[in-house]
Amino acid sequence: MNLLFISAKLARLVPLFGAAGLLLTLSACDKLPGWAAALLHTEVKTSPLSGPDKNRDGIRDDIEPLIAQSSSLPEVISVRTTYAKSLQKIVEFDFEHAQMLSVLKSEYSRSLACAMLVDDGFIDKLNSATFNTPQRIQQQDVFQKSISGQAFDFDSLSRLCS
Repeated sequence: MNLLFISAKLARLVPLFGAAGLLLTLSACDKLPGWAAALLHTEVKTSPLSGPDKNRDGIRDDIEPLIAQSSSLPEVISVRTTYAKSLQKIVEFDFEHAQMLSVLKSEYSRSLACAMLVDDGFIDKLNSATFNTPQRIQQQDVFQKSISGQAFDFDSLSRLCS
């Protein structure tokens, strides 16, 4: 399933939600089961690729202003923050711990599905800003290869946003 097709499917869902429904739907996008979040956290490491994160919120300090300036809606900011955190986990992930890769994939796919509900081109901008060095791009490539050929049910994943 290609990204354009997925984006079109999610775009058709937005009118069904209405404004209030969409905000409620987006509010749950940052929820990962506690056990999965704890396990994934153990596999994420601080590395030279991490970059500065003085407030330790899981997002590099140079990414936070991009998100803050991207919208005036707190719900959209929240969804984009969650997506940015999943991208940062890809940057920091130790691919030697393959057993946790499925948890990372799950978190990433859910955060992407939610971000696509409000995307206005910001996903590409955030990806470019996050994977902005050759080493970070290499991490992204390893992750992308790990999900290559896998199908994600973005309709079901977008329901998790509620």
